[in-house]
Amino acid sequence: MKIEIVYSNRKTLALHVRDGAVFVRAPHQTPKPLIESFVKEKEQWIMKHLDAYEPAGFTWEQPSLKVFGMTYPITYHASAKFEIQLEEDTLILRYPTSWSVDRLERMVILHFKDLLEKQLDALVTHYALALGIQVPQYKIRKYKRIHGRCNRGGELAFNTYLFHENHRFIEYVVLHECAHILEFNHSAAFYAIIEKQMPDYKYVIKERKGR
Repeated sequence: MKIEIVYSNRKTLALHVRDGAVFVRAPHQTPKPLIESFVKEKEQWIMKHLDAYEPAGFTWEQPSLKVFGMTYPITYHASAKFEIQLEEDTLILRYPTSWSVDRLERMVILHFKDLLEKQLDALVTHYALALGIQVPQYKIRKYKRIHGRCNRGGELAFNTYLFHENHRFIEYVVLHECAHILEFNHSAAFYAIIEKQMPDYKYVIKERKGR
């Protein structure tokens, strides 16, 4: 297990697991044995988070893929045309053998991006009407860590990799970004808007974090 130590002017040790990597934030001059002891004490917590890490996107011949909250084993088949099917809890991927790995990966992502866009179209329209705002324009882009964003002009963007998330969490992300058009902050007033439309939003977030 590789640990990256980041020294700063902070006063205490802190541990973060992000993107499958482990980071320790430590005060300057912290003895190495003290850091090692701190990591050892938190080893069970670290392994739990590392085990839960799932890289975003799709890579050639990975054994499974998470789609809208469900993880499906993948079976690969040579075919004359590209096709993706869900059959008996298995994702069947058919593809021309003449395709490059890069092309296949792009086409799989594009397939699920298109399915995601259909959901986003309906949800953005729904929450715009519910909040009494004009239906905003949005884009779908690849981001490393954020699920969505709203700029000061009221334009929205959503992460391509939202297709990994369950439908309820996607709904929360859309509501969150639409609410920013009314409250461009994370104030109590902002979350009051969220709660009015989705009373169980805290559970939705907690369920996503706890998976």
